[in-house]
Amino acid sequence: MNDIIISIIESIYIIYMYNYFKTTYNIAHPLSYFNDPLLYHPIGTQQNKENLICPLGNMGSYIIAGYLIGRHFIPGQYWKRYNKYIMSMILLITLMNFNATLYFMPLFIAELYLY
Repeated sequence: MNDIIISIIESIYIIYMYNYFKTTYNIAHPLSYFNDPLLYHPIGTQQNKENLICPLGNMGSYIIAGYLIGRHFIPGQYWKRYNKYIMSMILLITLMNFNATLYFMPLFIAELYLY
């Protein structure tokens, strides 16, 4: 039961950080600039606070949250076998925007030590 509570807290955290957290400080590298509307995120320090995650990352946070909660409803403990691989793949995808990587790191570290 504690595992699902931790996953719910992690899900709330990732959805908040990727969709609602606003800041002026940006660590995104200029090489990660994309013109595509789905991958666009601001580069450089911002004048006003804003969400620095691209629309793809916004949508992806709900998929990550769904995985974190949904894995507990898979019969048996099969998800534990693949959890580190799935979380590592998500970490690699977040490298498109270093802000997303920074926000994901606490979750990644918690997952490595908890499961």
